[in-house]
Amino acid sequence: MTLGLLLSVLTVLTACLGEDDTETVIYNDTAITAFSLGTLTRTMRTTSSTGEDSTYTASVTGSKYAFSIDQQRGLIYNTDSLPVGTNVKRVLCTISTKNSGTAVLNVRTKDGLKDSLVTYSSTDSLDFTNPMELRVYAYSGIAYRKYTITVNVHQQDGDELCWKKVLDQEPNFAQTERMRMLSAGDKPYLFLKDNGSTVMYDLKQHIMDVEQDYPTTGTLSLSASAFDNAVTNGSMLYVLEKEGRKLHCINASTHEYQEGCDTTDVERLVGASSKEIYALSKQGTLLVSTDNCLSWAEESLDNDAELLPAQNISCTVHMLRTNQNMERVELIGSVPGKAYAVVWMKVVDRDVPGAGQWMLVSDGTASNKTHALPANQAQSVLAYDNQDLAFGYNVEGGLGDIFLSSDGGINWVTDEAYVWPAAADGQGVLAAAVDNDNYLWMVLGGTGQVWRCRLNRLGWDAK
Repeated sequence: MTLGLLLSVLTVLTACLGEDDTETVIYNDTAITAFSLGTLTRTMRTTSSTGEDSTYTASVTGSKYAFSIDQQRGLIYNTDSLPVGTNVKRVLCTISTKNSGTAVLNVRTKDGLKDSLVTYSSTDSLDFTNPMELRVYAYSGIAYRKYTITVNVHQQDGDELCWKKVLDQEPNFAQTERMRMLSAGDKPYLFLKDNGSTVMYDLKQHIMDVEQDYPTTGTLSLSASAFDNAVTNGSMLYVLEKEGRKLHCINASTHEYQEGCDTTDVERLVGASSKEIYALSKQGTLLVSTDNCLSWAEESLDNDAELLPAQNISCTVHMLRTNQNMERVELIGSVPGKAYAVVWMKVVDRDVPGAGQWMLVSDGTASNKTHALPANQAQSVLAYDNQDLAFGYNVEGGLGDIFLSSDGGINWVTDEAYVWPAAADGQGVLAAAVDNDNYLWMVLGGTGQVWRCRLNRLGWDAK
């Protein structure tokens, strides 16, 4: 049926008068009230056991992707984009209208030379590779409303790490025997041991200096004790100089001090949550401070303190999904003589800091060794995308597998999305941190390479 004939039919009103007369109401107003997609296909890529690339197709349930309808601006769009590789060239859709309005699509003719108005049918496939104009005509045929339909498709694989080498062969980083990295907000800070002192680099500033051939700026010289006494809670970096009993409190824009810290029994700081700072004591126990190291209390443990981590200590913090006021804090590291990492966990109530008990999750041994974290591959453990990531070197001295745990450090597995780039090269030591833009920063010893990466979907704007 042509559009002219369709509108002519819509304007005809017939009424039969009598005792059983039926009156037909003709509306002048209408709108699109719902829009959804049918089943689509997606091209997926995979690698065979022989290393050959191949593709296959999978189904995408279009109805799972909700479409917003902006009646004021006449826009129809999906805020949650379809997965990368989804084919939107031949798509069935379902359109609902108000007051029996008639949906008409403005589509290109087969020769691509002009537009053509076509009445919507739920059985006709449509091409949504470009935005499409949609009109909905009132039942009276007098008026219509116009919309633009946009079907958004991701252009990146959301679960793919996008790596970038941001610095190559930095001598200061390559030659150090010990390094650590922590972040405060969007700034990663690198700590190096240098002739009995600690040098802290503002890593982003240092990279800019190198790229522009400027003298190195953004460094801070600290005492030797500062290297093993730096911790972060994500937004704040804490650095304790035991000799002066002074705590540096650093965020992205400020640098303040806490004087008069109690360092009498503190061996080293090991971690921090939003309300607590943790330290190993000289007696081998675990301490907690809720006042920026002015005072300390001994923590309660459910197991032997000899199993507290002693080397390569990392602290991760996750908010509980069921209660945003509760944090799960994990201490992860190695114990001499243990082949696997030890993991401790504590749940912290932000309203009651200093309370709670630490529980031993992994004691450095494993009956099922395929799911334990090798101690040598736990040089740096980070909280990322609601899980823990562990980085280190394998027994041959090369970069080891990246291990993930999504259950609080009980089980550790590898994932094909988390692999080192082929050009990554390092030996001996490494340092890693994650900033509040969800970038992972890596500094590799031996070569001094600096890498940055992020899961693609963690960089997508939330609309």
